[in-house]
Amino acid sequence: MKTLIELKKRIIDKNTSFTFLAKKDGRSRQYLYKECKKGNQKVLEDLYKILLTM
Repeated sequence: MKTLIELKKRIIDKNTSFTFLAKKDGRSRQYLYKECKKGNQKVLEDLYKILLTM
């Protein structure tokens, strides 16, 4: 199960930002952050996929 904390760690490892991921995803940063904080696995999976392609 993926979490927002794990996502933040990967973002730091890749030297990027959450805002950059939101732009790549096409949804608003506020919406994505809110859904990640809730633990929405579908949104987290989408963001992990974007990170893996970088």
